[in-house]
Amino acid sequence: MALGNFTPVAALSHSTLVKTKDTEGWYKLTGDKTPLWRTACGGQLRTKAGGKSKDIVVTGSFPKLFVDDISADPLKLEASNFVVDFKQDGDINVSGTQVGKLSVDDVKMQSAETDGITFKQIAINSDAVTKDSVSDTKVVYALTDLVFEDKVKLGSVELSMNFDRVYAPAISALSKLISDSNLQNDMDSVDGPTAQKMMELVLQALEHKPVLRVEPLRWYTAAGESKATLRMDFQKPNATLQELQTSPEMWIEAIPAAQLDVLISKPMLRGLAADMDKAEGLSPERGNAAMLDMILDAAVAPYAESNMVKNDENGISTAIKYDGKDRVFDINGQRFTSEQLLGLVLMGMM
Repeated sequence: MALGNFTPVAALSHSTLVKTKDTEGWYKLTGDKTPLWRTACGGQLRTKAGGKSKDIVVTGSFPKLFVDDISADPLKLEASNFVVDFKQDGDINVSGTQVGKLSVDDVKMQSAETDGITFKQIAINSDAVTKDSVSDTKVVYALTDLVFEDKVKLGSVELSMNFDRVYAPAISALSKLISDSNLQNDMDSVDGPTAQKMMELVLQALEHKPVLRVEPLRWYTAAGESKATLRMDFQKPNATLQELQTSPEMWIEAIPAAQLDVLISKPMLRGLAADMDKAEGLSPERGNAAMLDMILDAAVAPYAESNMVKNDENGISTAIKYDGKDRVFDINGQRFTSEQLLGLVLMGMM
């Protein structure tokens, strides 16, 4: 301590949820008692902030983590090896970079009714670069080896999301406006001036033609892999704010192009159905796995006939492109107007 080293080598940290305007509803549900507390055994957390908090470093690790929820439907969480590593250089709303990593192992979430779900690991990685107030951000989520009620192995899930050409000041101001107005709890209560300000900020962001990309969303097991990719381009509609307020349908111009590709693996679904049957004590002949292919084929048959989806022994797939200029959809090489597509969807649901 004489050398200025005040970092503890071991500690027991007990935290509770503070009663605020945003959390008072939770307190009402629990008789004015704290609805959430957390206990972390050992570990360390270090932070470092530069001038005006533009340069930030946060690192930490905890070998064990426990969270208890005492609401009407209590949820308990246990985990190990919680690690966080975050670094920001510069002003992320003007010019700067952010790199963040968070992971936790052996996660178990349990409720009073079920044994819950376990994960071998949950990990989040993010990277952001801002130049001239325009940001490119990538976030990757990974949930590894999901098991339901200690019986059914659900496989692993990965999601990679990219947000390109995002005008950071507009998004930051919009987020602050929603937070200050408490709109996240009641969007219907927004007043006229606030709604107009929100639309102005959205139009500012759209001027920079942002892009959302999901590349990809994966759900996979030892038997197979299902995945989806998505790209959506955005732009500012060729209309004034007043025109957009009086004619909301003009907002469709905000999406000039989009593309969605989906593949659902039948071997993966067969394996999951077989595991569920085994967990429930059902024989292969009488369980869900025996009926799966028939149910899937019946569900997609109306759309397969019009070639909106492709269906074979290995999977169900579709490739959809949207052209905002002509307002038509290309689905597996076939062109549909919005009206035609809506009609086919409604027919398939009947």
